[in-house]
Amino acid sequence: MKRVFGQASMVLAMVAAVALGGHAVAQEGVAGQPMSTATAKQKIEFTNKVIVEMQDGLKDVERMLDDAHKEGNPDKIRCVEDKLASLRALKEVTVRAQGAMTEALASSDPTGPERADHELRKVGIAVSKFRQIYSEAAACVGESSVDGTAEVAVNQQGLTDQGETDEQVGDVQIDEDPPQYTPFE
Repeated sequence: MKRVFGQASMVLAMVAAVALGGHAVAQEGVAGQPMSTATAKQKIEFTNKVIVEMQDGLKDVERMLDDAHKEGNPDKIRCVEDKLASLRALKEVTVRAQGAMTEALASSDPTGPERADHELRKVGIAVSKFRQIYSEAAACVGESSVDGTAEVAVNQQGLTDQGETDEQVGDVQIDEDPPQYTPFE
């Protein structure tokens, strides 16, 4: 499911920054251009690529669900089914936003470009959430997008790194009283 979209990635990054970060000073879109100057064609191409990514992701998760059914593990099945339902809803939101964006771009209404940018932001948020839930679905069945291992050695004294020679710190005495106020009062 991992894809590199080039200019589309720039739009997504900008959409996520605007959606999650409030008002951004530099709202960059496609190839570093402000979002309002991205062409209608670039916006439509981006949403088309997002929809293809979502379709591919849904196929992957449906395969994960089939594998979970074959295993017969009810916890995995329930987990993947929940994620699959969310992914389908996000794809539907994206398809509707694409239609509304296309309609707004084609309209002669002066608010059309603003509406199109709004719909594009919805697509960006939806694909970001889609990717997150896709990763969660993979985690349900034990697939992971993170490679690597970690080793932790445990002895009677507690957690240690391999080769650690420091003794565990005993009780620590602090001779200073904490302040009588807190910034949260």
